[in-house]
Amino acid sequence: MTDIVLALLLFYLPLAHFTPPRLFRTSLLQVPTWGSGNETGWSITPFLVPETLLIFVVGAGVLAARRGSLWRPNSSISPLRWASGLMLAGSTVSLIVSQYPGISIGGLAGRCTVFALAVVMALSAPSPQAVKLWTYAVIAGTSLMCAAGLYYFYQAFGLPTSLSNLPIYRVSPSIRNYQLATYGFASNTVDLLVVTAPLTVALVVARSSGWLARILLGVAAALMYANLLVSFERWAWVCLAIAVLLTVLFYRRQRRALVIAGAVLLAVAIGGATIAAQLGDYFQQALDPSSGSNTIDRLRDWGEGLAVLIANPAGVGLGTVGTLPALTQTSSHNLFIDIGIEGGLLALVGSIVWTIHHVDQALRVILRADAEDELAFGLLLGALMFVVYGLFFSSLLYFSGLMVWLAVWWCFPVMASAVRGSASSSASTARPLRPRNDARTALGRGSMPVGSGPDR
Repeated sequence: MTDIVLALLLFYLPLAHFTPPRLFRTSLLQVPTWGSGNETGWSITPFLVPETLLIFVVGAGVLAARRGSLWRPNSSISPLRWASGLMLAGSTVSLIVSQYPGISIGGLAGRCTVFALAVVMALSAPSPQAVKLWTYAVIAGTSLMCAAGLYYFYQAFGLPTSLSNLPIYRVSPSIRNYQLATYGFASNTVDLLVVTAPLTVALVVARSSGWLARILLGVAAALMYANLLVSFERWAWVCLAIAVLLTVLFYRRQRRALVIAGAVLLAVAIGGATIAAQLGDYFQQALDPSSGSNTIDRLRDWGEGLAVLIANPAGVGLGTVGTLPALTQTSSHNLFIDIGIEGGLLALVGSIVWTIHHVDQALRVILRADAEDELAFGLLLGALMFVVYGLFFSSLLYFSGLMVWLAVWWCFPVMASAVRGSASSSASTARPLRPRNDARTALGRGSMPVGSGPDR
């Protein structure tokens, strides 16, 4: 039952910011949000969001059934425990100094929800089938969100005929319905897609995927990549190219998978060649100081963010980084610096602990290149790309309610660990050691036929 409840929750997770749920939270529950007028008030309503209450109830049941597992010293849950604990401690301390406690409480409730979800996953000891169900649930929910977004985008603009139009569409008033169906500004949607798109492609080429699954996953990947094109984010495209290369590296021992990956690379190369001039101009802006969107500006944003972090080691409160006059932009354009600014040094250390943990897992899986790790590889690849993308972009982790980006970042490595643990245990129990069937072993048993022994 727990597996099904979590699957439904994970399916809903990418859809959590559709208009009806958002209106439900703000009008009925009066959850503090920007523009609602209660940003500075203290309220417990963010903890009363139905999804939050659901996961707390499920978590209480799992904890009761597995008492002591959370605090076992040698448990595999230790990295999750330390990372989540530090993040929550920092977020709680920063709440005391926040100028907008209503917003910060919403962010804290969302983080509590996500960390509780990850702990429930870890303690429930899921089977590989359960993890696969959860994975497909996330992909299905993301695909539905992408389909809705593309529908509203096409309704507003039709089929784009030039890449040069896409940056204009992003700031057009007509894009409002697309933003309501996804996550507001197009680059916010990318925060989720850089996690789920590489995972989906990795499952398309996985040996364990049947042809029907490959077709459905291919449709899902097409929807995600179409939204990634609409988002028009250079760094997201670079992250996806890195993900494809890592996928080729993981499947280096399987010829069939290499052929499929080669076909993907060829399709990307052909598509890039047809719009090479436009792509060249777009990427050239990253080096042009007068473009307003270049690498030098990002370095300046990092410096400003670090200065704020040093001046406020306890943080300034979740969800408030966009209000700081010390920052030229609405953030420092770096995932880790923004986590430190809002949640303080404790939250920053927690995020680094978690990153080291799942990056280490990813490297081990890639170097091992074992077919049994296909699902774990896809999950860890998504988490890795989230971190790589976050180096130059701020993933808005402070939204009230369930924060989909933090959830996939935290839960995917937990799911990967469960799959790898199941594979290791089944490998050690399903194939017991057998005595070697050679001449020396047979001689030791005294059962060699006469005249068949080794020469003296």
